[in-house]
Amino acid sequence: MYENLPLGVLVPNPENSNRVSRSLRKKLRHNIREVGLYETLTVRPHPMMNGKFEVLNGHARLDVLREIGVTSAKCDIWEVNDSRARLFLAILNKLRGSEVPELRMSLLLKLLQEVPREQLVAHLPETASYLEQLERLPTEAERLEPEAPAGKPDVTIVVSVRRSASSQTADDVR
Repeated sequence: MYENLPLGVLVPNPENSNRVSRSLRKKLRHNIREVGLYETLTVRPHPMMNGKFEVLNGHARLDVLREIGVTSAKCDIWEVNDSRARLFLAILNKLRGSEVPELRMSLLLKLLQEVPREQLVAHLPETASYLEQLERLPTEAERLEPEAPAGKPDVTIVVSVRRSASSQTADDVR
């Protein structure tokens, strides 16, 4: 069940093992502030504090929301006991798909055509230097184009070989 809850009733789970680096936290803050969208927090009714909710997933988002002055957050409320809460803490922060590098690169190249690199750096985990290197990669069409040897003109030579009828062998005629 989804509900918009005041941040004052949300309590971080002390057993949360997930930590976000300063640089990713900065990007998360920028994204939430600029875009205004974020994944819902997953919470449960707090087992010992009446009227409070314990965070199972979204600790960094909660911290950032507090830092930027947001007063409430959309939460997915789960009715789970302590054992299930621990299981979800272990699962939710680790069971993520992994990206296919080629697909990530393709996505980033498309984004670089649509959004200025400086703007992407503020939102994405990739660094400016990585995005610059990506922009310098040849396109698929450029990779398929044969290169002329250095210092030589780009000339294609076609050689045609003819055989006279008298020089054909029995294998050639078949």
